[in-house]
Amino acid sequence: MLAIESLKSAISARNGLARNNLWRVDLPLSVVAGGDIFAENNKQHLNVMCNAAQLPGRQITTNERTIGVKTEKMPYGFLKDDVSLTFYDNNDYSIRRYFETWQNKVLNQNTYEIKYKNEYSADVYIQQLDHSGSLVYGVNLLEAFPTTLNLIELNNEQNGLVEVNVQLSYSNWK
Repeated sequence: MLAIESLKSAISARNGLARNNLWRVDLPLSVVAGGDIFAENNKQHLNVMCNAAQLPGRQITTNERTIGVKTEKMPYGFLKDDVSLTFYDNNDYSIRRYFETWQNKVLNQNTYEIKYKNEYSADVYIQQLDHSGSLVYGVNLLEAFPTTLNLIELNNEQNGLVEVNVQLSYSNWK
C-alpha cells in the first residue's frame, strides 16, 4: 500500500501526469508567403489540422577508447532524427500545398535550382501543453525545412480521411 501512496504523491506533486494528446505546433508562414491559403490567419488552421507530432530526440555518438586494460566510450558528437508531422487535409489540399510550396523554396521543381539554407529554413516550435492549455515543455527546431512529403494513399474506405505526413529536418533543437 505504501508504494501506491508514494506514486500518488509523486504524481500530484508535479501537477499530474503529462498527456500526449495536448500539444501545439507553430509552423512558419514566411517561408511560403503568397496566396490566400497561406495568409497569417491560417497559422491556427495548420495547428488544428495537425493530428500527430513528435518531440525530437538526440543520441550522443561515441567511439571506444582503450587505455591500458580499461575500455570506455568517449563522446564525439550527436545524431538527431527527423521529426514527423501528420495533418488531416481539406478538399482544397491546402496543407499539402503549403508543404509543396515550402519544398519548392528548397529545390525549385521547374529549374532544379537549390537555394541557400537561409532562404528556405525557419524555426518550428512544438509545445506540450497541460490540461489548462499552458505550456509545459517546448522545443524549437532550428533551421527546419521539409525534406520528405509522403505519398497520400487513396483507397475504397467509406469514411477514410486524407492525411499528409511530412518529415522535417533541422540543424539542431533547443
